[in-house]
Order: sequence, then C-alpha cells, then structure tokens
Amino acid sequence: MIVATGVSSELPRSIPRRTSPSVTVPISLPILSTTRAISPPLASIRATASEIGWSSEIQIRANISFDISISPLYASRQAHAVPNSAAKCNRHRIHSCRLEKNGSGMNCVALITARGGSKRLPRKNILPLGGEPLIAWSIKAALSACNVRRVVVSTDSEEIATISRQAGAEVPFLRPDNLSGDKSSHYDVVKHAVDWLEEDEGSLPSEVVLLQPTSPLRSSEDIDGLLELMQSEGADSAFCVSPVEVHPAYFYRLNEHHQASLLLPRPPGYMRSQDLEPLYRENGAGYALRPETLRQRDRILGPDPVAYVMPVERSIDIDNELDFFLATALLEFAKANDAGRQGEQLV
Repeated sequence: MIVATGVSSELPRSIPRRTSPSVTVPISLPILSTTRAISPPLASIRATASEIGWSSEIQIRANISFDISISPLYASRQAHAVPNSAAKCNRHRIHSCRLEKNGSGMNCVALITARGGSKRLPRKNILPLGGEPLIAWSIKAALSACNVRRVVVSTDSEEIATISRQAGAEVPFLRPDNLSGDKSSHYDVVKHAVDWLEEDEGSLPSEVVLLQPTSPLRSSEDIDGLLELMQSEGADSAFCVSPVEVHPAYFYRLNEHHQASLLLPRPPGYMRSQDLEPLYRENGAGYALRPETLRQRDRILGPDPVAYVMPVERSIDIDNELDFFLATALLEFAKANDAGRQGEQLV
C-alpha cells in the first residue's frame, strides 16, 4: 500500500504559488528483497532528488519501508523546468483535437511492445505501480493522446494480453517465438506489427508511435508533442530525450592503478556547469516513425530524426528494482504535489 500526504493547507503565504510544498511519501515495496542491502538505493534516491532540484530525507521504518520527505531546494525551481519541444508545435490544435478525437488529421497507431520474459525484474511489465499494472500507464496515456486513433499491444504473453485488453488496448495477435527472445530486434518487432496493421486495415497508418511500458511517467501530452514535432519539422522519425543528469565534461576514465584521466578535454580556467553546452540523452519514452520509410531501412529511426525534450522527472525507464522504486517515489510525489496545489487554491 502506498500513501502520500501533502501539507499545502499550512503553506505560508510568503511562499510563491509556484513553489511546491514539502511532502512526506511513505512507501512499501513488496518486490524488494528484505535480504538485499538497501543503502545503495537510498543513496541513489538522494542523488536523483538532488539532480532534479529537490532535497530529500529518507527514514527507514522497516527493511523495505521508507518515509521520503522531499522539498524544493530553492523557490524558483519548478517541477517542469525543462521546456518541452512541443512549444514549437501548434498547442491550440492539440487542445482542439482533444475535443474531437482524430481531429488532428493524423492517422497514427500507438504500438506498445511488452515481452513477457523479463529477467532482471520478473513480470516487470505488469507489476503494480500506483495501483495499476505498469503497462496500463502507457495504454492510458496513448488512449488519451488526441493524435492517436488506435492502441495496439504486441506481446508474447497471454497474461500481458489480458491485462492490456482490460486497460483498453487491442491485442489482436500474439508475437511469434522468433520475436520473443531477449535478443530479438525491436525493429523486427515493429515491422511485424506494421505488416499486420497493413493487412488488417488494407493500408499503412501514416504514423506509428512506439511506446515502451517501462516509461510509465510519460504523459499523453508528451505523445502528442512527439508526433506534432515530427509533423511540424517534416521529419520521417522522432524520439524522446531528456537533459543529461551529469555532463560528460565531468566524466573520467580509470586505469588499472585507478589513475584518472578526463574523458573529454577541458578548457583552461574555471569551468562553470551553466556554461557547458546542453546535452540530451535518449530516454526510451517514445519513438515516432512513418511506416512507409521504416521499410526502407533496418532500424527504428531514420538518418535525421528530431528529438522531443522531456523533463528528467518524467523520463525514468524501468529496468530494475531501483528504477521501480524511483518511479513509485516520483509518482507519489507528483500526486502529493498536485494535491498541494489544489489545497493552495482553496486557501
């Protein structure tokens, strides 16, 4: 059971309205082993909170239960400080087409790929996150995206198929064995689904947006923004990125004697982090493509893709237990933060 409580009703009026209140998030995670050392995850929680501009205090209540108290490091920091690439897109049209589904002129199918044989985190794609199976978060985001007219799940698992249908997605086929191994090409999985869509509908969709269930905090606005960016820039593919948490200018190589050498040459004089070139990393939250050009290459992205920028706090990609823990904490913090803003409006 996960509980989050905000304290917005007691906020001093001197705090700017954009400043988020401190919240306490008690969390219990049954997937974590009680015999596993938990100090590294706690250290990582603190580091991650610091990277996105929040301070955190963590108290251990039991082997696998924690109280996480998170508060802004300074008043000007906002939860979504990173500007989205969607600012370049037509937000009015996105809003309008929400009033009438498929009003965007796109013929886009959302494809969610979910293999059943996860090794690092067994049954990862259907583990409960915030009261919902993990995959349900991506399905619901896709169903809410105004530019998506159909949501299809490609899986080899009957259990995942059943849960996906319950969440509102179509699962019209089970993936063949040759596309279900841990070394199966994602390109081949997407191409298989595109071929099926062409046979089922008699023509190719104009766009396909590939979503991985391991990015549960990606929103419907992110999906729309990604598609709108690809369309507005006339690109044949697009993908989601987020700012790098640590700039490569601070990376070192170590030799066998632990002697350190910089990975990149450093300019002379004092180096300020704010003067460094902004860099971004692929976060796995979404890939938009045009099926007719997909068949002309052997990879998901084309040679000149465009990148949609997402904030760090929505960019987590779940691959192991620590990632799952972080996603749970961020999700519950976002809920408490929303409750705090609502309480602020009532004061």
